[in-house]
Amino acid sequence: MLYKFKSQASGDLIMFEEHAKTILEIIGKEPSAKGILVVADMPKALLALEAATQERERQKDPDAASKDVHEEDTNWVSLRQRVAPFKQMIKQSMLEDHPIVWGV
Repeated sequence: MLYKFKSQASGDLIMFEEHAKTILEIIGKEPSAKGILVVADMPKALLALEAATQERERQKDPDAASKDVHEEDTNWVSLRQRVAPFKQMIKQSMLEDHPIVWGV
């Protein structure tokens, strides 16, 4: 299943279900088929996403950057990379005072 996030302030954002559910859980939303992120909740959502990405990066091996990259590691996408488009959508939606909806 795909999640399609929509806002009148930006283009649509489409994610695979497993990634969308992770993001929704981070921001404190029920990972249901339909939902809304209102403008009043967006600053808290941004803070939660940033805290989660920082925590995930702290959990990684601190010497990983100096190690050789193995073939199987080249397709890995970090949480920071995965949430970047959603964070941009939130910022734009806050500027233009529009909610973000999905499943509608």
